[in-house]
Order: sequence, then structure tokens, then C-alpha cells
Amino acid sequence: MLAISAKKNAAVLLAAFTIIVVLSSQAFSKNKADERERLKMSANKISVMNEFLFFPKTNTQKKMSYQTFSADGNKLSAVELDNEEKEIKKTEYKYDSKNNEISFIEYDGGGNMRQKCESRYDEVSGSLAGELFYNAAGAPAYKRIPKLDKAGNIAEQSLYDKNNKFLGKSAYKYDSDGNRIKATSYDAANNFNGIYAYSYDKNGNLTESLSYDKNNKFAGKKIFNYDQKGLLIESIGYNAAGMANSWRKYEYEFPKEIAAAVKPPVNAPAPQPAAQPQPQTNQPQHGTEPQKTAAAAQNEPAAQQQPEIHAETNFDGAEQLQPATHSGPVDIYNPDVSTKVSHVELINLAAMAKVETIKGLLENNGIDLNSQNERGQTALMVAACRGNEKVVEFILKQGVDLKAKEFNGLDALEYAKISKNQNVVNMIRSHMNN
Repeated sequence: MLAISAKKNAAVLLAAFTIIVVLSSQAFSKNKADERERLKMSANKISVMNEFLFFPKTNTQKKMSYQTFSADGNKLSAVELDNEEKEIKKTEYKYDSKNNEISFIEYDGGGNMRQKCESRYDEVSGSLAGELFYNAAGAPAYKRIPKLDKAGNIAEQSLYDKNNKFLGKSAYKYDSDGNRIKATSYDAANNFNGIYAYSYDKNGNLTESLSYDKNNKFAGKKIFNYDQKGLLIESIGYNAAGMANSWRKYEYEFPKEIAAAVKPPVNAPAPQPAAQPQPQTNQPQHGTEPQKTAAAAQNEPAAQQQPEIHAETNFDGAEQLQPATHSGPVDIYNPDVSTKVSHVELINLAAMAKVETIKGLLENNGIDLNSQNERGQTALMVAACRGNEKVVEFILKQGVDLKAKEFNGLDALEYAKISKNQNVVNMIRSHMNN
């Protein structure tokens, strides 16, 4: 990571951490829900789980990631792929003799370390006691401290920088089976930042997740379907208007017996619009617990990994677009410019889209390039963080506000430094000086 001023160092590292690591690399205390998932993978002798983005209108799918598992059901590695199915990130995990995750290391596509986390456990209870994160240079950067409830579930997790400065926290609620039913996030100022609520079936499988933004406004949902063995086979995402906007399929491989690729039905039915849950009317005040969503109240279970400080950038947001109607492969990062998109979807696309795509979508949707998502991020910040030079150059030429900052106080230049792309850094600096 490039050298930056001492004042901005913690904030930049926080942005890099939340963008790259938080969603995919979390350790949890030993609880019933986690153990159930591990035993499920072990009992079914799963060695690999492949994830595909499926396009129902063209009956095609694109591999987006895969995870490998040990005979004990522990995840050994997780690999993410770009639109051309080239490796862009790999995370490797290690465990102790009690199947506790003791560390993970994240690498970029070139095999260079990005992040490392070491977890320690209480010698008496065996519960997670803390996590220490290291940056790409191997220096301590963050620590995450959990608080447990009486059942041993993580009731709260707080994030601190290397100088013990508080950076944010998440609070969790569970049902009697140890399923996480709600996650509430707060920023560094302890301001409410959003809610996730979850529902489960009678076997403890996550069936639905709902999200609400910092204004308690319904933001979207996902539903999850399983086979008879309880293995996840698909997840369908819906936007705030109840329209399906992503469809992911999952296939499995087994030791010494690679499962044949299961082709989706030729006439696979497209997901139907989902009824929009009623948003909660009262935003929770500091120190109070938000109301439960209707789904969580009806079916109280959940234990899905969630962002710990709700500050991640969803660079996979390109999938939020409706698939094109033409036949042949679909480029999810470069949809037809006539596609209707929101400013949030455009911001996500800026990570990997072509200039022509961004320009056309801007013109046809009347979007202001200074628009910010719920985390305060702009299209320029997202494009800069991913090193998308041509899109950065185009956006800069539009005369956007370079003083804009996201909720951690970072501007586009700090995001450019995260990418380690000196060309992007120089471009933004040059426009700041003009």
C-alpha cells in the first residue's frame, strides 16, 4: 500500500479492508449454526463449491468463484474470478485441531499478500476472543473484538485501528437455535448505519435476507434455495422495488469424483417479482434496538456472514442489472447503454466497465456523476480503487467534485492509492492541482 499521511492512514486502510476483506473473510465464535454448516459440508463429502452468475434470458452462466473444503468441512480457500474468469483474489484459511479458524491470508491475482488475519480463542470456553489484521506489508493494522451473549454467540463486534481508535461496530441477535436473525451496524461515531434481517427453514438453512439502509428504508432482499441434502443450489436477489436483479447458481464437486456440470433447464423460469417488505417507520436511536422486520419476526433464525461495519463497496454490483435480451454471452459489466440503471448501479459498474458503457448509461439515465451511494462513495472513487484508468480519465474530464468524501472521510485520491495504480493517482492529483 502506498505511503500516505499519518492523518489519513487509518481511514485509507479501513476503506481497503472493508472493500476487500470484510464480506468474504470472517471468523465466528463456535456456535450451533456454524457447526451445522461445517458438518453439512463434511457429511456430503464436498471438496469444491462453484458459484455461477446465471442469465435466465439467454440460458447462460458465468463462473464467478469457487471454494475448496477439507474432509472436516472446513473451508480451505476461496477464489474470486473476474468477468473473463481470471483469478483476481484468493483467500486461504487455516484451522486448529478443534476446527477453529485460526488465520486467513488474502492474495491478489498475482499471488501478492493483501491482508492477513490471526484469530485467538479463549482457552476455557473455546470462544473467539479477538482478531488481529495485518496489512500487505505485514504490519498490524486493525483488531476486532467480540462480545458474547450467554449462549456463546457473538452479540457485538467492534473494530479498532492499531492505535485503539474505535472505527465501527455491528450488533447481532440470534434465535434459540443459534441462528443469526439480525445484524445492525454502526459507524465510528456510533451512528446507526443499516440492518440485515434473516429467516430460516426448519432445518436451519438460511432462506431469506432483507436489508435496510441507514434511513431504515428497505434496500433489497435475497432468497436462497437448497436441494434435499440441504446444499445451497441458488440465490436470487431483488432490488427495493421487488424486481429480480441477480441469479446465482451453485454446483459441487466431490473427492475422486468430479460432479458433471449440471446445465440449467432450457426453459428455466425467470424469478418473479417479490413483494416488497414494509420499511420500518422509526429509525432506531443511538443505544436502542431497531424493530424487527416482518420476515424476521415470523421466522426467527439466521447465521450468514455479514459486513462488520457496513462500509464495503459492492463491486459485484454490475449483476444488479437485468440481463440483455439478445442471445449469446452477456457482459455483466457492460450492459446495453439503453438499460435503465440507478445511480448506485452506475457507481458499482464504474469498477470494471468500459468508458463507452459509462458514457452511454449516463446520457440515457440522466445520472449526476457526483451522486453518492449510501456509503458516500462516488463513481470516481470506485473506478479509482479498482484502477480503471480509462473510466477515471473520462470522469475527471466531466469536472466532478474532487472534494467529495465518503463516510470514513476518504476522497477519490485516497481510493486511488488503495489501487496501487500510480497512473490513476497521478491523474487525480493533476486535476486537484488545476
